[in-house]
Amino acid sequence: MRETTILLAALFAMASSSGAVNLGVYDFNRTFRSSNTQAFEHVFISWARYKTGAVYSAMDQAQSQNRWLLLSLEPWADPTISPNPSTLLADVVDFVGCSLYSWSAYNIPHGYDGSFKGLFDPKYARIKVHGKPVMVCECGVEKGDDQAAWVAAAKAVFSRYPRLTSVVYFNCKDTVHWWPDAPLPDWSISPTIFHL
Repeated sequence: MRETTILLAALFAMASSSGAVNLGVYDFNRTFRSSNTQAFEHVFISWARYKTGAVYSAMDQAQSQNRWLLLSLEPWADPTISPNPSTLLADVVDFVGCSLYSWSAYNIPHGYDGSFKGLFDPKYARIKVHGKPVMVCECGVEKGDDQAAWVAAAKAVFSRYPRLTSVVYFNCKDTVHWWPDAPLPDWSISPTIFHL
């Protein structure tokens, strides 16, 4: 626990003072496993179906890649399992985060421009008030859309958000249909596009 506290303190200090936006990827298929340009290894762990050693395994994996671990606990991802509130961890917040997903098949009919700025501005306005560093914990652009243009435009506006410290890309096909009979969006991206 002490090592985790020291790591979080170091991460907080670096994120708060460097001014640079760190990049990371949720990479279910391990497409980015040999890349050395991400700062984060994003791992999902089911709280309801937790396996002993899963957190240590994720920490080892991140450390072997010289990355910080972004751990998402998914306590209610499986609707057949009732969470036990007495077993959930107390909230300790070092960063405030949100998710951003852009898919023209959804954005256009709903009146969204789908750009990083268009999606992030209203969320940033709501979460910056907490006075914590801000992280985009998951973002993605549907594979059929112009991912390169979206990533380049996103990076061009990062400096507009002084509390933004990190952006993590969700590099996987989704498992949730966005509306009835919709295809599953595929957020997969090439490392060469993501690191423009």
